[in-house]
Amino acid sequence: KHHRIFYTDQRKEFLMIECIFENCAKLLEVSSSVTVAVCAVLALNAWKKELIGKKKIEFAADFVKKAHEINELMSFVRSPASRKTEEDAIEAEFNLKKPSDIKGDFSFLIPKYRLINIDEKIRNFLALRTEAVMYFGKDIKYIFDKIIEIKTKITHSSDALYQESKKASPKQRPEDEQIIWETDDENDPIKKELNTIIKDLEINLDLLYKKEHFEWKRTKV
Repeated sequence: KHHRIFYTDQRKEFLMIECIFENCAKLLEVSSSVTVAVCAVLALNAWKKELIGKKKIEFAADFVKKAHEINELMSFVRSPASRKTEEDAIEAEFNLKKPSDIKGDFSFLIPKYRLINIDEKIRNFLALRTEAVMYFGKDIKYIFDKIIEIKTKITHSSDALYQESKKASPKQRPEDEQIIWETDDENDPIKKELNTIIKDLEINLDLLYKKEHFEWKRTKV
């Protein structure tokens, strides 16, 4: 009888120990699953961060390249060297639309018409605005605003000079001529604004390549 009681107690202890081990195994299994899940999430986040960082660098490089292209195009638009074919084309269009209108100096309209011819390239650059803001913040919007402003200035000054040239005694408009014609003067207003944009982009691209945490830096004019 005593032996039977002993074996029964021993069996209970054995079952209890077995139960403890089973529970421990389950806990370890759950813990292992959680650890694997956490590691997977961390790895995914790291991969996403690396992918976004790579895309940001690729976008920034492409953005700077396109900004340089816009700078060169604006230089072409404002070049005082014109071909007679350009003036002839503008005059032919005016004769077709307004044959009886008084004619002015068509050379003043050349920058405006050059802008019209490169309008698609300008719009393609401006289309980068949303992605640029997503990667670099809203402060970068001023670059796009400035390009639109420069385009508007050139168009307005070009029209103003042409309209003035139609008068019997046209007045000089040096401020408008400074806008539509590029010069070698370091104070050329349009060239100065465009060079500032390029400088801003190159400074920030350099910081991005160094993988530094930075806020968009705008050059003070």
